[in-house]
Amino acid sequence: MAGISPMLGVKDMKRTIDFYESILGFTAGKVLPDREGAKYIDFSRYGAVFMFQPLSMMKDGLNENFRLPKVTESEPGVGVVHYVDFPKYEDIDAYYADLKTKGVAIVKDLSDRSWGARDFMIADPDGHLISFTKLNEEGAKCLSCGMPVPKPEDHSTGNPKNPYCKNCADESGKIRPFDEIAEGMKKYLVSQGVNGQDVEVKAKEHLRKMPAWKSN
Repeated sequence: MAGISPMLGVKDMKRTIDFYESILGFTAGKVLPDREGAKYIDFSRYGAVFMFQPLSMMKDGLNENFRLPKVTESEPGVGVVHYVDFPKYEDIDAYYADLKTKGVAIVKDLSDRSWGARDFMIADPDGHLISFTKLNEEGAKCLSCGMPVPKPEDHSTGNPKNPYCKNCADESGKIRPFDEIAEGMKKYLVSQGVNGQDVEVKAKEHLRKMPAWKSN
């Protein structure tokens, strides 16, 4: 099994089995007692494992046995997003297009993310959210801040041959002063939840690891 394998409560086991197997293309594992009267089933793909039980069973049994919080039938998936790492050898664009064709509920369209990933999010029939995320490990990165610059417009002046991102260089394509970029990196770290008095120090330490600032 994966490092963390969530147990998800669903209203209709047959509907869930069809969705994860026939639509998402996951592989069924253990089934108890059988498919027709399933009280448990797990599915796996891309290293992720999801386990399922009827909501009614979780309310009547697991609440008492394991002191779980009260399960609601109206919105069982609210507040939790399950991230699935998409393999680099698989085509995430083709998978996304296939799911759209099949009428899967798309919560967030396929897009490139600022931290170097391409992802999209779906909702299963019970509202459980799943984000398929593919890291862009081989994409170009800014030599100043290290952030991915996957598209020409992400480069300074829109020139893919410019080694700096549009945030680290001015309108002429010339790199901005170190302290100015460090301030921008500090704001980015804070936006990602990095707090404390040393956040400015962390920002500058990160920049000094980049090719443009190793001698700074």
